[in-house]
Amino acid sequence: MIRRQKIHETKIGIENTVVEFVNAAIKNQKFQNNIILILLSGQYDRDLAEQSDAHLPGYTVGHQFEQFSSQSDQKFMKWYFEESGYVTDGELPKVNITEGLDHHVAIKLESMIYISFWESDITLMILYQLTRLANGEGYDWFWREELAKSVSRNEFFRKKIKNQLKENFPALYNFLDLNVISQVRNAIAHSQLAPLNNNIKLLNYSKDPKKFSEIILLDYEEWERLICSTLAFRGSLVSNLNDMGKQAKATFPSGKFNVEIDEGNGPVKVAFSI
Repeated sequence: MIRRQKIHETKIGIENTVVEFVNAAIKNQKFQNNIILILLSGQYDRDLAEQSDAHLPGYTVGHQFEQFSSQSDQKFMKWYFEESGYVTDGELPKVNITEGLDHHVAIKLESMIYISFWESDITLMILYQLTRLANGEGYDWFWREELAKSVSRNEFFRKKIKNQLKENFPALYNFLDLNVISQVRNAIAHSQLAPLNNNIKLLNYSKDPKKFSEIILLDYEEWERLICSTLAFRGSLVSNLNDMGKQAKATFPSGKFNVEIDEGNGPVKVAFSI
């Protein structure tokens, strides 16, 4: 179970960090309007490139099937907060081994929220592209291929996002390092969370430092911190992206905007629709 007040307090703490990150992406973007491509999931489609006679074939915008997953996640979270009864305004109850079924169910549901956010294509794409733009790099049209060739999503997140933030955005790096835990993600993915008394045992514990699985137990308060931090970060990120979308529509009332794409022989201007 989680408390609304805890999410509110966490969001206050992370809001400025997210705003600074997004503003840096807008300010430092290599080509004008690259930031809009994040909202539209710009990508290179090799099959389309073979069939199209467009000005610069293969470059397209628009979410694919991952959008259905995102919409499903949003509906699930809405249900969890408004109708499930597992979100409380009071203190978290203490439970014992023979009771606390509600707690166990709540943790299972919250673990689905945790992993569906940090593992999703849309989340990884947005954070990856924002990181690149904030660091002064160009938008990566080939992000799907970059994600596919990674050993795992954990590795992609760690190498392509989190570690790239350490120098210029230490506050965000520290937040992600503290709250996006690979062992927890793997334990959820492989049903290796075992709620017991007031703790959650991670069955994928290992003494091997190369496996990044040194956690034996999480107490309920620690789990509440992880899920509330995830929800607070998601809320701040979505709010900032929505503001960007409104600004883009106001800037381009016709719905058309230009971006520059550099294929190696210099940038080429291409028009897309919002």
